[in-house]
Amino acid sequence: MMNHDEVLSMLTENEKKIFNYIKETASEQGGSVKASMSKMGEATGLSEATAHRAVKKLRKLGIIGIVPSLEKAESNEIVYYGSSVDESQQIMDIMKQAGQLTSGLNRLESVLKTKEESLEKIQREKAELEQQVHALRQELATVRAQQSGIDSNKIISSQSLGDGTTAYIVKD
Repeated sequence: MMNHDEVLSMLTENEKKIFNYIKETASEQGGSVKASMSKMGEATGLSEATAHRAVKKLRKLGIIGIVPSLEKAESNEIVYYGSSVDESQQIMDIMKQAGQLTSGLNRLESVLKTKEESLEKIQREKAELEQQVHALRQELATVRAQQSGIDSNKIISSQSLGDGTTAYIVKD
């Protein structure tokens, strides 16, 4: 792991601003930052694109990690690893993140299972409704035929013509 000075020597002035913002904010918020690139850029006086490039570089250097958000409306969580963490602390951090990822995966699987069950229920209800509509159409055709004096047992098919009349195909 690189020490603090080695990290800073590899960064541009703008990247240092983002690095310091993440480092300070992470220390205030328990080790991670939930901020959009535009918010980080705004807080440091830089553009969103510059913040994005800096975060990408810090991630590549292993100084930060990004934990994807399960909610699309939320920003991803940026975890500050630091520049001179001892190995045991780094292992503990990785284990903590693995636990968080496992927890997130379990939540995602639960949500997907619920969505899948809901979809199956909706599909069953749709099939039942389609059967009911078909039965009602047949019943309606029978009633209309009886009203028009046609033997309902001889009806092969019927279709509403849209002008208030119905056409019947009957067998002789």
